[in-house]
Amino acid sequence: MYYQTSISRTSISRNIKNTKSRFLRSSCSFIANNWSISNAIAIESATGPLNHLFDRSMLLLADIENLSFSAKNNFRLQVAYHHLARLLRYVVRSCELHAFFSMVPGCESWNEQFQSSGWITHPIAVKTKNSYRGQIKRANSDNAILYHAGDLISRNDPELVLIGSGDGDLVCDLAEFIHSKSPQRQVMTLSLPGSTSYRLNAQTNPDIAANLELGRDCLHNSIHHALVGEGRKSDYVIFGF
Repeated sequence: MYYQTSISRTSISRNIKNTKSRFLRSSCSFIANNWSISNAIAIESATGPLNHLFDRSMLLLADIENLSFSAKNNFRLQVAYHHLARLLRYVVRSCELHAFFSMVPGCESWNEQFQSSGWITHPIAVKTKNSYRGQIKRANSDNAILYHAGDLISRNDPELVLIGSGDGDLVCDLAEFIHSKSPQRQVMTLSLPGSTSYRLNAQTNPDIAANLELGRDCLHNSIHHALVGEGRKSDYVIFGF
């Protein structure tokens, strides 16, 4: 009886070791595959294609968190928003650049840096909510973009609207709204390589006229942190200037 029990324990021990070994091999394979996929995404040296913007009036609605997290999580880079503003102003005939982002009250330095770089800012205050897990901080600027879009478009009457986001839900909702008011107005996207929803592909989505991607001319390695809400992305949004 004792011998059988010993065999049983030995068998269990071996099974645990084999399970751990398979788990480690699987984990290493997962990390290696994802690392290779991330590295396989190429970033062009220049933002573009910019020929869609030449000598046109443009309104940019930028989801700063989407752009910043895409750059940080996929490439460990930050968006150089002052370079982006300068580049777009050089290319188009006229434009307004609107930045939507979440911000803890009191962090006015980030708001000021965007403004000094030529952006019109729409900071959204981070709110604390009660949940079954206790208090959590919520931060998302999507609703603010949707809310302000109609007023900004009617006030500026641009030839095209450039949406700085790769979020399929947000951009599709905006594009449908814009075309419901003005079918001839073009909608384009600006996002990071590998971070654009397949639903936004200009070749298959009739509401999207073109897809622009940020290049290395508007990305860099410097890091500035602005504390935002706790969530699935991060506790920090990365602003680059």
